[in-house]
Amino acid sequence: MDITGVGEKVRELIEEHIYSTGINPKIPPVDLLAPDYKERLNEHKTSTTKASELEQAIKHHININVEEDPEYFKKLSERLEEIILKYENKWEELVQQLLDFRDTIESDHQQKSKDLGLSSTELSFFNILLAELGDADSLSEETQNLTKQVVQTLVQILHEATQIVDFFNKWDEQKRIKRDIKRIIIENFDESLVEKVTERFMELAKVKFK
Repeated sequence: MDITGVGEKVRELIEEHIYSTGINPKIPPVDLLAPDYKERLNEHKTSTTKASELEQAIKHHININVEEDPEYFKKLSERLEEIILKYENKWEELVQQLLDFRDTIESDHQQKSKDLGLSSTELSFFNILLAELGDADSLSEETQNLTKQVVQTLVQILHEATQIVDFFNKWDEQKRIKRDIKRIIIENFDESLVEKVTERFMELAKVKFK
């Protein structure tokens, strides 16, 4: 997932200052969630370079974690773009907005998991199925509750199946699980969802259970 298109005008302005102030964009930024991140950030003297460091760190965090919850991190990427465009050239405000954004990246995911009564792993699958169903805001509470139940069932099936030694190299076992996914999706939703949901669930299972 490449988000290098975020805030091109802002990026051009920032990068005019990067090398002269000691930030090398080819070097991975400081871990965004490191306990001393804000202290390290304050080592930069100007709001421009702080904004650059924050932008790089957030993008890096999204890129290395996107496979853990593709839909959640896709939304983070979109939110990052919105912030950068909204506060273009307002460096101090941009820094504060990016810091506030940074502070909610983990907590928002945890809160949503808690609110829905899902584990972090279940939430990642839930977000995928919800996205494939359409606009989450337009779905009824009944549909969302059904989605939760289906996800919990499928995650349990996937978890148990992946306990089989070398599961992801055993095509017969994978075929069996794909049949289960297809059956449960058709029973509860629409057959048109089967192919995409099955593909995405199996890919996520490799990340979560391999």
